[in-house]
Parts: sequence; C-alpha cells; structure tokens
Amino acid sequence: MATLDLGNVMGPQGIQGEIGPQEPQGIQGKTGPVGSQGPQGPQGEAGSPADVSMLTPKSEKGSANGVATLNGNSKLVQIPAASDVGAVPTSRKVNNKSLSSDITVSAADVGAVPLAAAGIKAIPL
Repeated sequence: MATLDLGNVMGPQGIQGEIGPQEPQGIQGKTGPVGSQGPQGPQGEAGSPADVSMLTPKSEKGSANGVATLNGNSKLVQIPAASDVGAVPTSRKVNNKSLSSDITVSAADVGAVPLAAAGIKAIPL
C-alpha cells in the first residue's frame, strides 16, 4: 500500500509558505492595538469614522432607485411625487373603495361565488 508524505507535498514551510504568517489586516490596513473596527464599525485614522462615500458610484447617488443624498442643510433631497413617477392617485376609487387607505376585498367585490354554487366539490387539504 502506498503512503503519502504531506511534508513533501506541502514543502518544508507548510501551509504558511515562504513568507511566513501574515499579520491581521483591517479595512484601513494593519490593525492597531484595538483594531481598525471599533464598536461603531470601520475606523479611519485616530478613531475617526471611515469615509465610505467613494464606494457608491456617482451614477447611483440621488437618482431614482439609487442612493438618497442630502442637500446643503443635511436634509434629504426631495423624492419625486407620485405624479412624477406615474403612480395611481389616492383619490381614485376601485369598486367604489378609495385607494387612500387599506381596503378589504370581499368575494362580492370580485364576483366570486362559493365553490358549491358553481358545482365544484372542494377537497380539504
């Protein structure tokens, strides 16, 4: 029976390779005594919050279905109105029910009839 010597397969350095063990890496580079991820998440220099704004493509910032943006007063830029995107106005009615709030649809609203009245035998699941 043949045997396999893993020392020859992996080499004398083992899994670590010739360069030896790697130091832990944080999001901003090498970790310090506390690490680059504090309780608030990724940290930049001297504990300042990391700037991740460059990770979002400019084409998605402030665009429809993109990422919300802030104006000069740090307020959200106005999102489009329902009429701007072709939404149905809340003043419209369907089956005499206003679309301005939740509606409950009954069988009569959609012209449904009991299965037995239609000559169909229901099979319980």
